[in-house]
Amino acid sequence: PTQKPQSIIMLRNIKNLFGVNHKAVSCHFQSSALYNNHHHLISSLFVSPSPSYNHQRYYSTSSSLDKLQCWNCQQPTRAVDMFCKNCKHIQPSVQHAQDVYELFDLPNKFDVDISEINEKYKSIQRKLHPDKFSLKSPKEQGYSTEQSSRLNNAYTILKSSHQRAEYLLREKGIEVGENLGTIFDKELLLEIMELRERIDDGDLSEIKEIGLQNRKNIDRCELELRHLFQSSDMEAAKKKTIELKYLVKVQEEIISKLGTHI
Repeated sequence: PTQKPQSIIMLRNIKNLFGVNHKAVSCHFQSSALYNNHHHLISSLFVSPSPSYNHQRYYSTSSSLDKLQCWNCQQPTRAVDMFCKNCKHIQPSVQHAQDVYELFDLPNKFDVDISEINEKYKSIQRKLHPDKFSLKSPKEQGYSTEQSSRLNNAYTILKSSHQRAEYLLREKGIEVGENLGTIFDKELLLEIMELRERIDDGDLSEIKEIGLQNRKNIDRCELELRHLFQSSDMEAAKKKTIELKYLVKVQEEIISKLGTHI
């Protein structure tokens, strides 16, 4: 009984790590005797998303090439097209038909050039600027707002390594989930928990040092993911993506404490 509060604190830290509330996580301990050992406690803990927790985040890409008609000239368009190639009028955003790579005219692979993505984002963004639609019909103004949101969502995915990895896995029918899903590596979870304890207890210089090392670990994960996707080892890529999500979450907490990026 005297050691149970420590386990509750650890459980709270795990929930903070996953970024969900108590209703979104179900936890089960195999034996109360395991409270006596920090490692055994983590090894006996299983975290799974609640059935009601919705982690569908990205559009399906299965119908991005479906033939549609332009609302203005009735010429064929594709769901991925923002503008009609014939009359140049803006098109409505088609839900469940967004291929983020095709939108940026990029091959579907994990390894991308972030500077190229930034330039293409700015180029498309200029075409959707509200000033260009100030004299257009309310319908077209609404379409431009939809397409701007679509562009921002795609940009968010492509510039984030772990979201990009999740997107590519989803294309293969493999779900990772919003809250990191099932724990594949309990040793990794233990390592992350100990890391978070060091962050909670450390001063700013110690936290900065932890952040620099964690940044190296993120870089390592990204490099390994590049090779895993190139070799089409999707099961290993899923596990590595989960690890990357842990590390990114920790890095966000470090940045929040330091008030600066490292």
